[in-house]
Amino acid sequence: MAETLLSYLTTRNPSVLAFARPAPSFTFNDEWDPIDGIREWTDFNYNTLQLLFRDELSRHVSPFDTTRSCENGGYNKIFDERGLSDLICMSIMGPVSAVLPSDSFITSGGRVTQHPGCVPDWGAGKDGVGRSKAIVLGDTKFNWTSTNAFNVIQSVGNRSYEDSPSIDLVRPIEQVQYYGAVYKCRYVYIISDQELVVMRLHLPPSHVRTSPRPQRTRPPPSHQRVTSSSTISKQLTDMSIDESWFKASIGLVEYKKIPWSATSGLTIKMALYCLVRLADKYGNDLKTDYPSLASEVSSVTQRLPSTMPSSQPRNPIPTASTVVSTPQMSNESAAKYYNTTVVFNQARTAYSYKDNNGQWVFDDSKSNWKVIGDKIYKFQGAPPYACSAPPR
Repeated sequence: MAETLLSYLTTRNPSVLAFARPAPSFTFNDEWDPIDGIREWTDFNYNTLQLLFRDELSRHVSPFDTTRSCENGGYNKIFDERGLSDLICMSIMGPVSAVLPSDSFITSGGRVTQHPGCVPDWGAGKDGVGRSKAIVLGDTKFNWTSTNAFNVIQSVGNRSYEDSPSIDLVRPIEQVQYYGAVYKCRYVYIISDQELVVMRLHLPPSHVRTSPRPQRTRPPPSHQRVTSSSTISKQLTDMSIDESWFKASIGLVEYKKIPWSATSGLTIKMALYCLVRLADKYGNDLKTDYPSLASEVSSVTQRLPSTMPSSQPRNPIPTASTVVSTPQMSNESAAKYYNTTVVFNQARTAYSYKDNNGQWVFDDSKSNWKVIGDKIYKFQGAPPYACSAPPR
């Protein structure tokens, strides 16, 4: 039976049974830059994304839920990062990629790799001949959470965290920042057995670096990942190398954390779907600043056709206290109402909509609205009153 894309993207992930919790293993590369600035990406949230992609999220798709299959087959019994990657591929990346537009994908990073020595675990792009250009890049980390890493960065204020004894916790963030800097992608992420952390990268106010950063001299840990010469040789034959590329400088990292266990609101699958769609629809190039997602919602809403064209005769819209029959309504009466689009909030317990001044109203009680015919109305305050189709 078909279901809405929103429902599909909010199905639960497999429960993770981590039978081993070894000390986290962190790679290191002296080409990685320290994190200069970090803050939460506040408008990457359920309400904003649901409004921005509501047309897509309301379409119906055929169910493709691998959660129970992964659990029944034992793929959720995790001992190492390879096992976690297998589970993520089967239960998250596959289902998300299957419902992206037919020319888009999110899969293994090898499909978008263009730079030897900079090979992400995951990549999103658009279909093409040969390797595709990356629009979103990601990495897998087992037994890692972002909270302590962000604390290391933020606890030093304007000072460097380079001498922190916990610096290794920041390596995964430095690593995906490096991916974004090399591939010129603004969207990157880390997925672990506990959470997804999506990030939006910003160039610094003056991003043309006249001299390179000082070389990082901290010795790499003994478990540094090493790429074999045969692997590099194979990569060199598979791709065209432009020696003139320069790594971008990143001045700010915005982040949003989504728990693995989330089953309502913003889930991991919904976040990844929307991240790929943001990159495809609104661009993925690096900039100093970006329009807020709320402003993109406003522009989408302004392009929506009116559900009550003023040039057409209208049936009467009843007031809160009376219901009349169906003579045509005068222009004066029609002016008492304005059309908007009402959607559910994250918990589906209240409404969100844009008022007559173009401002968003969130978490408005459903009891404030009256159902009359195939519309809902809010008879509060002075006219014009809000009118909308019921939310789906």
